[in-house]
Amino acid sequence: MIIRNTILVLFLIALIFGCKGNSSQQRLAKIVDTTQARSEMTEEQKRILIVQRSLAVLNNSNPDSLAQTAIKKDSIYFICVHGYTYEVPGINDYEKNYKNIVPLKVIPGTSDAIMTKDDEELAIVANKYATRFNKIILNHLNK
Repeated sequence: MIIRNTILVLFLIALIFGCKGNSSQQRLAKIVDTTQARSEMTEEQKRILIVQRSLAVLNNSNPDSLAQTAIKKDSIYFICVHGYTYEVPGINDYEKNYKNIVPLKVIPGTSDAIMTKDDEELAIVANKYATRFNKIILNHLNK
């Protein structure tokens, strides 16, 4: 069950954010290979892998392009990060103004618990990425 959920999460990350330079078959093969290896990893190693994968995906993806694609597909959502609760960077009063209108997609591996340099880098990159993406979506909604 855990392995199946892991495969699903990694597959969704790849689909949502995409990767440059690899065919979809190559990306899927990497996800499957990584998932098989994960069954032998500790929970901390798995967490670190998720953080590193999210960093790689965000660094190879463009929030402007992703937002424009979401708008074109009429698949509007905001990107959020984990903190003590979910945080929606760039959006004021999400709970009050948008909770029942705009769904959220969480960047995997984000947390308010910063334990490694990668955690710190992911927090910075994820917040910048989500802020940019969310502002584009918000501007679209306000038109």
